[in-house]
Amino acid sequence: MTDFVSDRPAVRCFLSFTHEDDDLFDGFVTPLKQKLQQYCAAGHGRKVDLFLDRETITWGQDWRRGIEKGLDAATVFIPVVTMHYFLESPSCRDELLAFYARAKELGLTDLILPLMVAGPEFLTGDSDDACIQVVEKLQYVDIQHAVVSGPGTAAFREMIKLVAGKLIKAVEAAENQLAWPRAQEPGGDRRIGELAGQIRGQAEDFATILGEITGLVSDGRAGAAGRTREDRAAEAQRITPLAVRARRAGTGFELAAAEVEAAVRAYLRDLRARGSEEQVEATRAEYGQIAGSLDELAAVEAAVAEFFAGTGQNEEAVYAPLRAALGPLRLGAQSFQLGIRTLRRLRDVAV
Repeated sequence: MTDFVSDRPAVRCFLSFTHEDDDLFDGFVTPLKQKLQQYCAAGHGRKVDLFLDRETITWGQDWRRGIEKGLDAATVFIPVVTMHYFLESPSCRDELLAFYARAKELGLTDLILPLMVAGPEFLTGDSDDACIQVVEKLQYVDIQHAVVSGPGTAAFREMIKLVAGKLIKAVEAAENQLAWPRAQEPGGDRRIGELAGQIRGQAEDFATILGEITGLVSDGRAGAAGRTREDRAAEAQRITPLAVRARRAGTGFELAAAEVEAAVRAYLRDLRARGSEEQVEATRAEYGQIAGSLDELAAVEAAVAEFFAGTGQNEEAVYAPLRAALGPLRLGAQSFQLGIRTLRRLRDVAV
């Protein structure tokens, strides 16, 4: 006899995490996965499969296209976040922003369920990091106490119950929403144009700020022989607000790049459904020029590398105020690089 209930397809979830964080907390990801699957079945009667990498969830190389299909199936994206996740893992940031950008287009951001493992005090809406702002906006679950307490504890079990409830609630809401035809968004090309304008503005801001910081550091080097500790402290104080602005511009650029890629994919898909292949190809070529017109950003990227090569890690290593002052610039520069990488994909975006 066929068991029609057990044959029901499972809800699919993707856990995005860093292995360093998993090691730090003694391999908590595997019991988190197992217990969530078990509780969703026991407490909610829903079979859930949690995947730990892009290959096992069958997203593969073109994982952005996999995200599109995953959202149609109400796949839940679970970023297990720490400050290491935000600051040291470009691939995790890429996954989070790509999923968020497409979910936002579809009105399905509830399918993102962030779990905060360490550093919740830094998760604020006024953060200088656009990626952190996204997670704060999504109303993350703080599971730090449960993870520190460890599997087998009452705190861990209570956390599993809470997260499983939120997960199933999000899936059921998405299933209901997806059951209704989605109205075509008017002016998709206009939206893409607006995003492209944001990108250019943020890129120009970043380049301008970098030039100002470079000028301050160059002036300091010119008079290095007679500089006092007070002079160096004053230089660091002047750099700090500029570096913070650079981080805002860089992370904003990174987020806008993810959003424009998602918008282009969606617009091309809708065009293909409604129009001819010639229209699709013409539009692809047009928006491929967004990436081409931003080729000059490579010069800004090179200027950042040149700046840090000239400043030298030794200078930052031996003078703490300078290291602290330039920290936000480094983070903004990393995001700027990731945004450029995203935009370059527009040349051959798959639909």
